[in-house]
Amino acid sequence: MESIPSQHKTIAKYIFQMINSKTDSINSMQHSPLIRQYSSNDYDSVLELIRLNTPTYFSRDEEKDLADYLKFKIQDYFVIELSNQIVGSGGINYSDDKVKGIISWDMIHPKFQGKGFGKMLLEHRISILNDINRTEVINSIEKIIVRTSQLTYPFYENSGFEIIKIVKDYWAKGFDLYEMVYTIYNKSEKKSHSNFKSTVGLSEIS
Repeated sequence: MESIPSQHKTIAKYIFQMINSKTDSINSMQHSPLIRQYSSNDYDSVLELIRLNTPTYFSRDEEKDLADYLKFKIQDYFVIELSNQIVGSGGINYSDDKVKGIISWDMIHPKFQGKGFGKMLLEHRISILNDINRTEVINSIEKIIVRTSQLTYPFYENSGFEIIKIVKDYWAKGFDLYEMVYTIYNKSEKKSHSNFKSTVGLSEIS
């Protein structure tokens, strides 16, 4: 049997490594979470998310409210897709005067909770609302509101939201309302806030 020259072996090994590297990169892309706009084709998958989170985080009556929302009240709604499976969803609605963004119907598949998907989805929407604040000339988002429960409010609190109202048994028996707010500085406020921090920093140094 004829032996293979060493330089050919080196080239073959290099090509093999390159192919494996590209395959790993493609596999990594396929398994990376993707946040995209909701479509009507996602309807059943999103309803399945609320079923999987009932009764832990939602009362049984809330599924029909979500169905009504998806059909008639949706404005901006997003899903997180991982390996062609929807593992989470959440939306934004807007007040009539366009100065408030409202975080709506956040849900993560139980198997994927605690893995950072909820935070990723929340930050995606906060980023969108911040962009509106920066680019809109007349109407500018000033606050982000979320209406959640005693079961999930710490998640939003860790992201900078503050409690402004609590109502016992609001959603259903045993599901209290926790209304929370996240303030977005407008252009002039951002400038004065930045100047204030700079002044405080200088006074502390001096």
